[in-house]
Amino acid sequence: MKKSNCSIFLVGLLSMVAFLYSCDKSLYVTYNNYVSAYVFEESLRIIHYKSDDMTHVFRIASHDPKANFISPHSTGEDKKLFEALSIKNKDTSYNRKFIKNDLDDINHSNNVFFAERITDISITSDTDWNSDYPAGASLNDLFLYLSCSPDAYILNGYKKVITESYITTESIDVRLQDLLSWTNANSGDTTTPIYGVLSDIEFEKYNLLGISGIIGWFAPTVLPDNLNTKMKITVTYENGKTSVLEDSLTP
Repeated sequence: MKKSNCSIFLVGLLSMVAFLYSCDKSLYVTYNNYVSAYVFEESLRIIHYKSDDMTHVFRIASHDPKANFISPHSTGEDKKLFEALSIKNKDTSYNRKFIKNDLDDINHSNNVFFAERITDISITSDTDWNSDYPAGASLNDLFLYLSCSPDAYILNGYKKVITESYITTESIDVRLQDLLSWTNANSGDTTTPIYGVLSDIEFEKYNLLGISGIIGWFAPTVLPDNLNTKMKITVTYENGKTSVLEDSLTP
């Protein structure tokens, strides 16, 4: 009788475990990659801010990260490309669970990056910026740049990394402070801030750059004599391709 009761209990326990496992699979999805999607350079756009406290600040980002992307759910050649990029960026053992969403189970969608590694960003103008910066001259010295990268987090086994040179909100230009706070909040401290004069940024150091399809934010330190002066922003990629964007500070 005791043996029979024990068998019944064991069968019941196994059934409960199987039920919980099936519930877990139906409620959650496990991702092996920190990156939820890669987007492509043709979606790159300049997007301006209109609030008074961020006057003349703009970002360069994928206009619609879902328009053309590859993800863990891709198939065929797109899936192969996603897996190859994951290996290249050493992003293969994230192993995190996320609650499934009826519309899109890529719930860590802030982790969207460009497929091609960015090696340089340069800014020039079509006419004289001022007497010191004629048309065609590099304006990189006149722009502050803010972004972030998850490289250190990934290489540290998906663990938070803080260094003595970690950039704090209080230490940067006031126009960019809210954007850094937003970045830290949405990345869950998985990214390391990148900040400085654009000409000082060593883009070749980073495999993955930005957050949520945003390459970075730009704030001029010197305004042009004519605010309608058109900027030419050239983004260079590791494969030698470039994206050229043109706009003024007052679109």
